[in-house]
Amino acid sequence: MAQGGKSVIIIEVGGRWLKMARVDFSRRGAKISRLHTARHDGDLAVVPEMISQASVKLKLSRETVISYLPRQVVSVRLLDLPSSDPQEVADMVDLQIGKQTPYSRDEIISGYRVIGSDGTGYTRVLLGIVQRALVRQRFGLLEAAGLNVDRMSISSEGLVSWHATNGVEPPAAPGEADVVIDLDSGHADFMVIEDGQLRFTRSILVGADELTQEAEEWRPRFIQEVGRSLDIYRGEHRASTLGRIFLTGAGVQIKDLPALISEEFGLPTEALLSTRNIEIADDLIVPEGVSLTPLIGVALKVESLAFDLVPDAVRVRRSLEVTARHLTALGVLVMAVLFGASVYLSSRYYFKDAVLTELVKRRDEIAPSAEDVLKRRDVIKWYHQRRDSRVAPSKVLADLHTRLPDDVWLTRVDFKGRQEIVYNGEARSRAAKQRFFLRLGDSPLYREVSNPRTDVRGDRVIFEMVCMLETGEGAR
Repeated sequence: MAQGGKSVIIIEVGGRWLKMARVDFSRRGAKISRLHTARHDGDLAVVPEMISQASVKLKLSRETVISYLPRQVVSVRLLDLPSSDPQEVADMVDLQIGKQTPYSRDEIISGYRVIGSDGTGYTRVLLGIVQRALVRQRFGLLEAAGLNVDRMSISSEGLVSWHATNGVEPPAAPGEADVVIDLDSGHADFMVIEDGQLRFTRSILVGADELTQEAEEWRPRFIQEVGRSLDIYRGEHRASTLGRIFLTGAGVQIKDLPALISEEFGLPTEALLSTRNIEIADDLIVPEGVSLTPLIGVALKVESLAFDLVPDAVRVRRSLEVTARHLTALGVLVMAVLFGASVYLSSRYYFKDAVLTELVKRRDEIAPSAEDVLKRRDVIKWYHQRRDSRVAPSKVLADLHTRLPDDVWLTRVDFKGRQEIVYNGEARSRAAKQRFFLRLGDSPLYREVSNPRTDVRGDRVIFEMVCMLETGEGAR
């Protein structure tokens, strides 16, 4: 995909930040020559304009565009499958997909990456599952800005690639596992690597913004989530030994965080710069509170990315566009030939019948292909009409039931048509209200969640939250 002298554009549309980098490849390796980051705080409506402005800054022309989804919007599973045959592994993964998610096959897009084997005939697979509506939304934002994404991966694949090339010295002792915590603005990725293979991954919904702006409230919760992740891993891998912890991303910028983690869990903790193993232009500045670790991992291993979460509708449309271009070129060529032939033959009146016969023949040859293109276009149109269904209230309330904390009560739920829901309620504390807000933000049913009003009355926090439903309208 990327060869010497070529460039690749890597994009992440995260929950709070847009990150874009131009990566140039040469014989010396990869170099981030241009970088653009912009904060949107969940207002995805402004993202296309941000990308358009960044395209000018990054001097985009016809570079390959690679994007990836943040870990917290993707369900990631590690599977040990009893086979080493690639076709058998693919069949087993296909069978497992339905068991790993409550959604139907029509509602999800999935991909997997083989990350190793244990030497006994078992293959370890990293499986990623994401809702189709979310992927369509991301593609819609990028295409609205004039970009055609060649591949859509996930951040976990970038983190695995980053760890594989981070050059940690000394390497982990035999039988010991490394813990890697990549801290971004709104979340953290927790993963465990043993013998060069990914053993465990989990998303922590506490980021650098919370740890720096409300440290007293959020640091204990972050430490608690790290401890919970360690306990889950130890419960699933009782024979494994954790040797050390590496903190990267925005965690490097938070003072005393490595020491706090080391003291809490009794494991040596080291802060590693995300950019330690990639060349960066001298005039680039990485903003505080933002992680570039997955982006750099994708850049370092862009040739070997396994995930490709491009929706089927996009694939079909692009295939039709290529076919249409070929047919157009063929039509232009045929018309040019016919025009030249007609000019030549028209000078000789006795060739008029032959020219007419040739034109009719050429028209009949092209007509089936043109008709086929029109039929395929209609199929795509019908497909989108069938897919763009609105969210049913029963589904919204069922999702709400799973996300409502015990210390939060709703006093009123207003369905504002089919586009917006307003929740009014009370909470015991601001932290309880914030937990509810974060959980709503994690729901795939909403494309935007805001908290326009919060009042404190005695020992109660009165709040109002406005949720914009993900209806699928406009996603193409």
